[in-house]
Amino acid sequence: MDKKRRIKYIDLCKGLGILMVTWGHITKLDNPVDTWAASFKMAIFFVAAGYLIRYADSYRTQTLKGYSVKLLKSLMLPYVLFSILSIGFRFATMIMKHRIDIPAIKSYILATITLRGTFALWFLPVLFIAEILFFCLIKYLPKWVRIVILIVIPVFGIWESYFIRHLIVSVDPLTFERISFLILPISKALIALWFLEIGHIGCMLFSKVTSREIRFMIGLVFTIGNIFLSQQ
Repeated sequence: MDKKRRIKYIDLCKGLGILMVTWGHITKLDNPVDTWAASFKMAIFFVAAGYLIRYADSYRTQTLKGYSVKLLKSLMLPYVLFSILSIGFRFATMIMKHRIDIPAIKSYILATITLRGTFALWFLPVLFIAEILFFCLIKYLPKWVRIVILIVIPVFGIWESYFIRHLIVSVDPLTFERISFLILPISKALIALWFLEIGHIGCMLFSKVTSREIRFMIGLVFTIGNIFLSQQ
């Protein structure tokens, strides 16, 4: 098996994710299609990343330092560059409108520094943190820790959703913003870590199934299950 060749079905998954993210940004309609797309449009990227980590299997020969440098170049360098460009663009539009909002600019800069990210750029540092954690998990820790994480993180996600909802109504917007700068990057990275593990396990199991018919049926079952659960 050529580890360097492109995997068409992974490219299709990423393409579907990009399409759904684009769709979600151009429509705010409360309809079943939007609800369905929202159930997987970001998770699919993390699952694909975990799948490729297992498929390439390159982490076995890499050090944490080497892997971190690789991710810094591929994820964090674009994050910094596009953050500068996006903040610069916002500042330029403020100048053209003769309404410079200094607090907003400060908020954008703080969001960038704390890795919460401006606009849609939150995804890059979250993937960076999650992949570093996942590398340490599969490289240095026993397998039982990964099993515990598979159980604990969904529970954490449910608790966090209630915590955030309570926090929004219990503090003023400025305080919530400052708190969110600290907790959201890490909490999102932990959720992303769970999806990386799912992708990693999925690749391992998928490689054992050689029949296309069985693969198709498995995919169909998961798709129907996803559509059904997303509407509940």
